Amino acid sequence: SDFRVGAMISAPVHGLCAHFEVEFPAPLQQIPSPTSTDVKTTGKRRKEPVKKGGGLVLSTAPDEEETHWAQTLFFFDVPVGVQQDDVVEGRIDVATNARNPRLLDIVLKWKANSARGAITTNLNPFSEKKYVFD
Repeated sequence: SDFRVGAMISAPVHGLCAHFEVEFPAPLQQIPSPTSTDVKTTGKRRKEPVKKGGGLVLSTAPDEEETHWAQTLFFFDVPVGVQQDDVVEGRIDVATNARNPRLLDIVLKWKANSARGAITTNLNPFSEKKYVFD
């Protein structure tokens, strides 16, 4: 997937954070929701899952309820200096590891583009880093 992220302030960018969202469509036959006695509580108020088209959405977005899954941080080896309104763009490719199907191979390519002036200037060529996650 390709991405474009605009810099809100002038600062070094040390990496990117990713999250995911999965939609579970509603079953053909509606399953009754559990009652309050079926769900263990931890004392924290639980937010109801997001419902979309009769199904549920699991999200690890930072503004959603916490799950045991989390956001993933992709740190750069060298920070990328950006000014406000510059754009960091690139591509992330995810594949199953060839030797261990429980691992993911993630390749992240990125570059920063200057937003100053009418012409966008490439500040550096694409950098690339491979990550392996279990």
